[in-house]
Amino acid sequence: MVLLEFSISPMGTGASVSPYVARSLDIIDQSGLDYQLHAMGTIIEGELDEVLAVLRQCVDAIAEDCDRVTCTAKL
Repeated sequence: MVLLEFSISPMGTGASVSPYVARSLDIIDQSGLDYQLHAMGTIIEGELDEVLAVLRQCVDAIAEDCDRVTCTAKL
């Protein structure tokens, strides 16, 4: 088991990022993994392949309608 702490930010989308946070949260919820939201990001607990797959899905979902996405992740 690993803990993955990450934050993802869309670039050039305006001040509000709440739709992107909601999109990522839906993906995390559907994964079935344990997670915790905090002020600076999200922590997911699971097997390495599982948490990295969720991270990838979140980045891909945000990148669908953004030119650039920044992502910080710590294992």
